[in-house]
Amino acid sequence: MIKVKVLGKSYGLKFGYGALRNVCQHYGYNKVSGYDKLVKELKLDKMDDPSFEQLDFIGNLIISGIKSHTPDVQVNSDDVITSVLKSDIDISIVMREFSSSLPNNKVEPKKGGK
Repeated sequence: MIKVKVLGKSYGLKFGYGALRNVCQHYGYNKVSGYDKLVKELKLDKMDDPSFEQLDFIGNLIISGIKSHTPDVQVNSDDVITSVLKSDIDISIVMREFSSSLPNNKVEPKKGGK
């Protein structure tokens, strides 16, 4: 688990199914494949000069991780992104941690009987 600082306060991030579900549902997707659609739609692989939509996604992703770790915490996206822009939060570490929590899509189905 990693920690992030938002306006000077430290929060644990817990990524996994709950955070994935929350961020996908926030954007109107009800399947795990919604994340892949978000990556393409928001061009998350090209964030040299991030758009407001990309930054909002990062904020929502971090909030999903915070709330998966501590459900009752109150933190908003603007405060999270302010911390990102002030370099209090390293986006690459957050994205790497989140990506490592995603389901493995290369699972081979078991073959049935003879």
